[in-house]
Amino acid sequence: MTRRWEEQASRLPTLAWLTLVWVGLWGDLSLANVLGGLAVATAVLVVLPLPATPGHGHLRPGPAVRLAVVFLRDLVTANLVVAWQVLRAATGIGRPLSPAIVACPLRGRSDRLTTVVANMVSLTPGTLTVEIDRREALIYVHALDLSSVETLRSEVRDLEARVIEAFGSPRARAELRRGAA
Repeated sequence: MTRRWEEQASRLPTLAWLTLVWVGLWGDLSLANVLGGLAVATAVLVVLPLPATPGHGHLRPGPAVRLAVVFLRDLVTANLVVAWQVLRAATGIGRPLSPAIVACPLRGRSDRLTTVVANMVSLTPGTLTVEIDRREALIYVHALDLSSVETLRSEVRDLEARVIEAFGSPRARAELRRGAA
C-alpha cells in the first residue's frame, strides 16, 4: 500500500502543473476552470502515464518561486519588446530587425533540466530553441532581434542557473557553484 501511495504522490506535481497550464490556457482563474483542469490532468495521467525518471523530485520552493517571478518578469518585458519591434517594423521606424541563431553553452548535463531551459527559452517571445546538442552541451537559440551574442548567452546561462537551483540535484547545484567560483 505504501509503494502505491508513493507512486500516486509522485504524480501530484505533474497533476498540479497540468492543471496550471489548463487554467493558463483558458486565461480565467475560476473554480470551474480549476476543476476542469484537474479532470483533464487526471485523465491525461491515467491514459498517458509518464515513465519514472531518475533524479526526479528535486524541488526547492524558494528558488522555484524566484525562478517563476523572474520568468514572469521576463515574459512581460519580452512581450513589450516584441510588440515594439513589430510596430517598428510595420511603420519602418528605426533599423531593421537582425535575427540570428546563437549557440549557447550549457553547464548541466541533465536532460530534464535542459528540457526545462529549452522550453522556457521557447516560451519567451522573441526567442526560440532551434536545436539541442547534448554531446557538446549546446542549445541553439533563434533571436528575433539580436543586439549582442554575449547578452543572449548570458541570459540563457542565468536562466539555466535558476533552473538548476530550483530543480537540480544536490550534485548539479554543487557543480554549478564550483563553476561560478
